[in-house]
Amino acid sequence: MPKGAIKPNFNLLKQQLDELVAKLQSDDLDVDQALAYYKQAEQLITKLKAYLLQAENSVKVMKLK
Repeated sequence: MPKGAIKPNFNLLKQQLDELVAKLQSDDLDVDQALAYYKQAEQLITKLKAYLLQAENSVKVMKLK
């Protein structure tokens, strides 16, 4: 992440994923654009999973204290 960039939060990432899903469900979507949206969605899903894993680990640490 570039210096000074704001780290996206879970809700922002989820909103971006929801927007991509809506675009993918469009009837008049070009195949190449659909593939690009799909790849972007995969990247967002990976980030969301990492975010949730980090949150889960944080909760586990707090429980141990």
